Amino acid sequence: GGNLLLGTTTDSGEKLRVEGDVFIHNSNATLKIQEGTAETYSFVAGGTSLDIKADSTTALSIFQNGDVLVGGASYNGSKLNVNGAATFSGNILPASNIGSSLGSSSKSFLYTYSYVLQSAGILQLGAGGAEKMRITSAGDVGIGTTSPAYKLDVDGEILADGLRLNLSATTQRAITSTGTDSIQIGDAGVNDIRFKNASGSVARMLANGNVGI
Repeated sequence: GGNLLLGTTTDSGEKLRVEGDVFIHNSNATLKIQEGTAETYSFVAGGTSLDIKADSTTALSIFQNGDVLVGGASYNGSKLNVNGAATFSGNILPASNIGSSLGSSSKSFLYTYSYVLQSAGILQLGAGGAEKMRITSAGDVGIGTTSPAYKLDVDGEILADGLRLNLSATTQRAITSTGTDSIQIGDAGVNDIRFKNASGSVARMLANGNVGI
């Protein structure tokens, strides 16, 4: 019933105390730990990986090349492969200012979407292996274009139920659809509707309905 000490004369109460390295050699060499009648945790050295198991379930696998599997994920060559949801309490940052991505054309993030952060400070959103949208470091958003020059720059047609432009705290301009075959320009807060070019106002509709050209 005594304690076994190896490489030390200090008895701190453990059944086995070793001062120095321990080498275990066997096919699938295993170290098992259990607290009372709870799960048995096993450290198993397989042919290519070190597996940490709870009873017979593999919770974590570390491969010789540093790749890690969590939650019984299947190995696909990634440095970290997680089977299940993952929660992070801090930021996820690349090791250096290089292009990094979540997803690819064949196995993309959120089914069909991939997100790429470039070193130039551009956030790209792609689908089907091609870029569809980007946000520049200046805050400009481009859809269908890789060089947005405005806060929203779209190369292509836009379908919307309405478009509202707030030019000041007291002035509003609106273009909306009032049905399937009509367009409404202006709203209750607009007094005059003007059509202008480089020469100035070429036509005006007043609040009373009069039209001047």
